[in-house]
Amino acid sequence: MRLMLLILYLREKDILRTEYSIEYVKLFSILSENCREDLIIIKEDYSTIITKIQQGRAHELSEGDTKIFRCMYQRSNS
Repeated sequence: MRLMLLILYLREKDILRTEYSIEYVKLFSILSENCREDLIIIKEDYSTIITKIQQGRAHELSEGDTKIFRCMYQRSNS
């Protein structure tokens, strides 16, 4: 059985990661009928991201490239 654990948390810059407030938790069976279409999109998004990284074009990633995943950049000062 393939499962995906989704955890949404509130990131606060001045708080340790272990102290973040968890807002939502859901365990999905990604092979279930309800998640079949989402799994296809997740695989497409993952492939798009990995391809750009492997081509040395990670800096070109944007939210418009994917349907579910969102590209977030790590600033050098954060």
